[in-house]
Amino acid sequence: MKVLHLTASYAHTRRKGIKTHFKVGEGIIGQAAFEKKQFIVTDLPDDYMRVDSMLGDSVPNNILVAPFIYEDNVIGVIELGTLYEFGQRELDFMKKAMESLAIAFFMAQARGKMQELLEQSQRQTEELQVSEEELQATNEELQSQQEELRVANEELQSQTNALRASETKLKAQQTELEKTNLQLEKQAVDLIEQQHAVDYQNKVLKEAQHELEQKAEELALASKYKSEFLANMSHELRTPLNSLLILSRILADNQEGNLTDEQVEMASIVYNSGNDLLSLINEILDLAKIESGKMVFNVETVSIADVMKSLQLQFTHVAEEKGLEYHHAIDDNVHATIQTDRKRVEQIIKNILSNAFKFTEKGTVDMHVFCPKHPIPLPHGELATGESIAIQVSDTGIGMTAEQKKIVFEAFQQADGSTSRKYGGTGLGLKHVLTPLSPPANPSKKTEVQKLKVLHTENQEDESKIVLIIEDDPNFAKILDKMARKKGFQAWNAMNGKAGLKLVNDFNPVAIILDLNLPDISGWEILDTLKTNPDTRHIPVHIMSVEDETIAAYQQGAIGYLTKPVKPEELDMAFQRIEQFISKKVKTLLLVEDDPALRRSVNILLKGDDVQIVEVDLGQKALTLLRSQKYDCMVLDLNLPDISGFEVLDIINQDKTIITCPIIIYTGKELTQAENEKLTQYTNSVILKGAKSPERLIDETALFLHRVATVPNIPLSSSTGDEIFYNKTILIVDDDMRNAFSLSKLLSDKGIHVEMATNGKQALEKLDEKPDIDLVLMDVMMPLMDGYEAMRRIRQQSRLKNLPIIALTAKAMIGDREKCIEAGANDYLPKPINIDRLFSTLRIWFYG
Repeated sequence: MKVLHLTASYAHTRRKGIKTHFKVGEGIIGQAAFEKKQFIVTDLPDDYMRVDSMLGDSVPNNILVAPFIYEDNVIGVIELGTLYEFGQRELDFMKKAMESLAIAFFMAQARGKMQELLEQSQRQTEELQVSEEELQATNEELQSQQEELRVANEELQSQTNALRASETKLKAQQTELEKTNLQLEKQAVDLIEQQHAVDYQNKVLKEAQHELEQKAEELALASKYKSEFLANMSHELRTPLNSLLILSRILADNQEGNLTDEQVEMASIVYNSGNDLLSLINEILDLAKIESGKMVFNVETVSIADVMKSLQLQFTHVAEEKGLEYHHAIDDNVHATIQTDRKRVEQIIKNILSNAFKFTEKGTVDMHVFCPKHPIPLPHGELATGESIAIQVSDTGIGMTAEQKKIVFEAFQQADGSTSRKYGGTGLGLKHVLTPLSPPANPSKKTEVQKLKVLHTENQEDESKIVLIIEDDPNFAKILDKMARKKGFQAWNAMNGKAGLKLVNDFNPVAIILDLNLPDISGWEILDTLKTNPDTRHIPVHIMSVEDETIAAYQQGAIGYLTKPVKPEELDMAFQRIEQFISKKVKTLLLVEDDPALRRSVNILLKGDDVQIVEVDLGQKALTLLRSQKYDCMVLDLNLPDISGFEVLDIINQDKTIITCPIIIYTGKELTQAENEKLTQYTNSVILKGAKSPERLIDETALFLHRVATVPNIPLSSSTGDEIFYNKTILIVDDDMRNAFSLSKLLSDKGIHVEMATNGKQALEKLDEKPDIDLVLMDVMMPLMDGYEAMRRIRQQSRLKNLPIIALTAKAMIGDREKCIEAGANDYLPKPINIDRLFSTLRIWFYG
């Protein structure tokens, strides 16, 4: 220490000309630091120092200059003035105080240095982790790019050297840090506790890492878990194959006529080989989805005769080619229809039949459908005879030994697995027969976030016809861009969701092509954002994704859905659908309602220049119109005079001549849980008639007609109509008091009285205490009793049956809205809550 600076003072009046810093050895302060001992100065002059107060001032008689020293190093110096002489007790006290003060100062400085070293170590640890991740990515790239092996190895070696250097540097710093910790261990209790916590976390992390390593070894040995891994590879496998199939098909078609016959043949070989590869990938991924519990089953009413007819058409030519006889028979006592997933049932039977034809050289293949006489044992229970049917396939082929029967139903296993085997295949067909009956495992998710750029394609197309392509695969995006320009559109491409939403707001496209698997936000979230915003809900959205979520997409308001890989003709049809949609200025709505007065009121409510409403009062009339014309949306009452709305839905589902459209149920019928579940399979929305239902009807029809919703005579803007809130009482049910407080403040500013509860149980108690509550804002995730249970219990009370409940949730996942409505909510708002949307929703439910 070379210079001492004035750092703090007590009851000291600073005067001009008084020094505030001293060199070591300079003055009494500097001398005390130099000699490392105390000094007492007496007989001070009157102008040396003064102590002032309101009543007067005085001059100290003595001063004590004392250095505080730690391990023979001067930390600082204290100058203390008194009105009396220092006694031995004061001097002893000051001596001890200087020791404590020196230790405290040293500890503070050491703790600051320790914190700096700790932060530096953490930063270097993070840098090391990033380097390790980059190294792992480089290794994976090396495996798939053998042609660049030499360059990649050099890069890997460079990164390894850098990593080792970083590790050496980090180890040295950690060693230094450990030495510092040992020195401060006895003096910094808080620091020791923190170190213990870090050690405990490291121990837990090592134990978890050890467990993960053990599980990784188990996964490497189990074929089922290999399949689970394959289920997550759908996007990575299909995305490059998508571009390959489209481009090779375009080359094979040779529309420009600039390829030789040999080149066309080569392109056809590429295209056919790609399709073969796609079939194999689909077979493997279907098995992986089944075993990992990710297979989605679409249960519907299926005709047994239709399934048999479809299979006969598929296998008749196979039988003819091999010179075999193929027969099928259905017993008279078999039910005409069953409730199942037709696609999966046909897949299972096709796999069995394919094996039968493959291993049969001469003779017959027979399929027999009958009702079993005895219960059928299964791995997880048994099927009762009266509730099941049996499908038996027999052939005159080579048969199987007892040992072969044990293995052929396992994945990737065949009766003859040798390299000289006579019959080909992957060994997956019969595995699909058993696994759909197994209980699904817990599904897992992996999200990879990466920064992607927005591309703008300059062209001379019609600037008023902008098609926005939200697709992160640059190859497929280029194909879509080229197709859009060919169809006369101006194409914009966003390679992530956030950029896509910004382009929607900036340029108002006439249509959107959307991928669901985007790097930043889910395509489902984008679709929900577009369809819940009155300014964008009219824009048609066509989805193209590797996910098979067709039904959910249509229920969310999409106009079309294609599953990748996409064929060129499918792309052409998709753009034709977009062109037809945007060119159709007037949409058609079919209103099926037997009450003339209600038909009139709905017509007045929904009429406009952009929609033509066709009214019928009978279910059969509606079916006749649906068979002859395509409608953009249908509003259906369940209580009709000739046939019920449920029967109408069943006929629509079974009659292939009917052109389907989005269906909205608008009914006054009290629905049971079973009826609700059935309607969810067939329809897009269910609205119960009541004081609030006209606004929901406008909202839902606007979604599926892709029009801007306008609610007549209802003040929905945030700046008008606030008088409707005066003296209303709202119950906020939320366990997060920060959310509850902020909502309470917003509502109170509008003149609303607010009651609060922290869980569903308290909410029920509040409703018993306060019968004048007008509306409930219900959070879903809460302790003791969640929002779903609370809403169900509220609806069980007759006096609260019509109480408006708006569900709030931070999950915002597909299906949450339907789950909330099913539990008893009237409406649904995702968190974080949009304030304008909140008050617009409140106005709707308070109106009237």
